[in-house]
This record gives sequence, structure tokens and C-alpha cells, in this order.
Amino acid sequence: MAVFDGERIVEVVYDSNLTLERLPEVCRTYTIEKAIVATVIDLSREVLSQLEDMAVPILWLNEKTSLPVENLYETPRTLGYDRMAAVVGANEQFPGRDILVIDAGTCITYEFVDAAEVIIFNEDGSFDADTTDKLLQERLS
Repeated sequence: MAVFDGERIVEVVYDSNLTLERLPEVCRTYTIEKAIVATVIDLSREVLSQLEDMAVPILWLNEKTSLPVENLYETPRTLGYDRMAAVVGANEQFPGRDILVIDAGTCITYEFVDAAEVIIFNEDGSFDADTTDKLLQERLS
């Protein structure tokens, strides 16, 4: 969990995504005005109830969410929303630039966003060294 004041991260809170036991504490400490949920797991009834109890607008990041980048993933619904959130954040920090987002979570994933704000993947949705080399060659020529 991260708490923001505008674009500035105020605090990062590590918690179990199965219980969100620290969420009430975060809500007592900060005035939460809105929230974004980006998850790749099914949330328990307990967690869903906690989120509803926040009584603030919640954006559920999913394949239907309007984003400032174009997703060329072959099956957009299967791209993890945590990965999309990382891409959108990187694009916000470095607009109009080519960006390689490396997410070292449970596994290491790579997303490439070009300066035109397009997420580029291989046909099967992966991103590998051959693709990286081809993209760099195109950029340098």
C-alpha cells in the first residue's frame, strides 16, 4: 500500500493482501480521499468489506480502465494490473520518453513503453532480449 499527497509518496505500508490488517491504521493516520486497487488475486470477503468501509471513491484498475498508454498485449485482460499500474506510474514520471519498466516482485517482468505511450510486447505477450535489441536498433537508426 502506498499513501500519496498529490504526486508525492508519503508512506509505503507493507501488509498482507489476504487481510489488509494495516488498512484501518492507515485510514486513521491519513485523510484518504480516494483509492486505487490493482490486484492480480481474488480478494477475500474480509478485504472487500474493509475496502467498502473506507467510504471513499475506489478505482478498480482492470482491462476496462481508461489509461494514458495503449496496451498492445495480445490478451489485455491477462496483463497483471499491478504491471499496468507500474507502467502508468513510469509514464507519468517520464512522459514522452522511451521507458523500460522492470518489476522485481514474485517474478521479474519487463514492460517497454515507447515515447508515443504504447506498451510493446511480443506477439505472445512476453518481452525478451530479441525484442529489446530490435527496438533499440530501430531507435538508433
